[in-house]
Order: sequence, then C-alpha cells, then structure tokens
Amino acid sequence: MHSRFYYLAIASLAAVAFSGCEWGGVHENTWNDGYSWADFTGTYRMVNAVIIPQSTAEEGIVEDEVLHTDGTGNGTMASSSSASGTVSPVGLRIEKGTFQMSIGPKSVQDINANGVLYCEGNSVGSVSYSTGGWSISEYLGVAGGTPITIRYHYWTKGGVPPISGEQTVPISFLNVIQQGNKFTMTGDSGMKYTGRMTSSNVGKDDYVAARTVNISFEVSSANGQRMVGTFSGVWSGASDTHYGVLSNRKLDATHSRAGNLVGVAADKSIYIYDAYSSETGPTEYTAPSNQ
Repeated sequence: MHSRFYYLAIASLAAVAFSGCEWGGVHENTWNDGYSWADFTGTYRMVNAVIIPQSTAEEGIVEDEVLHTDGTGNGTMASSSSASGTVSPVGLRIEKGTFQMSIGPKSVQDINANGVLYCEGNSVGSVSYSTGGWSISEYLGVAGGTPITIRYHYWTKGGVPPISGEQTVPISFLNVIQQGNKFTMTGDSGMKYTGRMTSSNVGKDDYVAARTVNISFEVSSANGQRMVGTFSGVWSGASDTHYGVLSNRKLDATHSRAGNLVGVAADKSIYIYDAYSSETGPTEYTAPSNQ
C-alpha cells in the first residue's frame, strides 16, 4: 500500500516539474514569499469525497475497502404499486441502511438495514445489498410513470487500511492557508496538515501577464498521514493595476489513506506586493488583506 502511494506521489510531482518548474534552489526550511501573488488560500470542496472506515471483523469489512457516499440511480413506477430495477455500478455491495428512494412526494428507505424497504412505516419492497436489485410491490399512492431517484452508499476495493485506533471521517473539504511557500490544510475532523511547495511553473515576477499557474506541494499531519498534489488556476495578469484575479482554482492530490482527492475553490482577488525570502519567515511587513 505504501509503495503504491510513493509512486503516485512521484508521478504527481514530476508532472508539474516537467511543465516549466522555476522553483529551484529553495531548500525545505527556507521561507520564500516570492510566489505569494499566486495565492491558493481558500476552502476547497471535494468533488469525490470518500470515507476510510475502521477495520472491524464483526462488520465483515476488510482493510482495503472504501465506503463511497455518492451512489445514484433512477427508475420509473410501472404502476401505483409496482416498480423494479438495479443500481449500477454498485461496487462490492450497498452499505446497509443507506438505500433511499424519492418517488414523487414519497420517501422510501431500508431504515432497518435488513433489505426491506419502508414508506411511512409500512413495508413496500426490498433491495439486495450484493446485486443492487430493488423492487416496489405495494401501493404507494403515486401514479404509474412517476420518476424514482435513488441515493445510496457503497463499498469498493482499493483503499488503504486505517491506522490502528484512529477515528476516520469523510474528507469533504480542506481549508487551505498559503503563506509564501508554506501550506497549512485542515479537513472535516480538524486534522491539520503542514508542508510546503515543491515546484512551480511561475516565478516571483511572472504576475504581469495572464497565464495558467501550477504549484506542487507536499504536506503531512502529526499522525503521519500525507498528501502530495498540485494547485492550479488561471491568472488574469496585473500589467495595469496592483490587483489580479486567480480563477478556476483547483486542488488535485493523493492522500496516503483516502486515495485521490479533487477539490475546487472560489476565485480570488489578489494584491501584488514586493516578494522576499529568508531563513526565518515573514518580517514585520504585512501585506494588505485579500478580497
């Protein structure tokens, strides 16, 4: 598992390094504010959030399974009392108690996590957790042809086993703070990752012209979890003003436990100011607040 992450990390960093890296010469402990005009500070909402569960024998969960929360499906009522279909792809199996159907004003769910579907307290059908097959066989009070929308969680192979004793939670967002070449990232659970830039396709004087910006990073948490990846965005240029806009901001990363993550953040207006670098970090100079 760890060797797979290592090669993914190397590949991710190499992709940006060969696209025009100008980072050279700044070692790990050096503060460098020369790239602060390319500011990726913000909240990145994940578009593919996953959950890494604890491994528990009684639940039948093995160490390399991942729970996804984005299973969807559709169908149509054949009549007021019958419908059937299969959600696909279902992965390894549907997570018990998560299968939900919206049928007109009616809500149907496997509330007892036993494969029986209920609506308003009454049994109205069933779902197979292993195959994804489902059926409605009782009167629902809706007309034939009524659309059915389905949501469910499902398991797949390919995750990384959780650290023994740790509590796992969804990663649905990351709050990112960039200070020069340093990054701090905080997720849903409050876990903090700190680290730095490792390469960039822009330099400190490249803010004048409009261009695409790519910055690679690596960060880690106190308990050893790691992320490597790339921030990207489209810079408006700042040739006639002190300000520019970094738009289409995106995070692509590989997490040592959650796998691949993709996040997006709002556009950011940025004030251009003189850059500097040192071994000690920022001086007393404070840049104006970004909008």
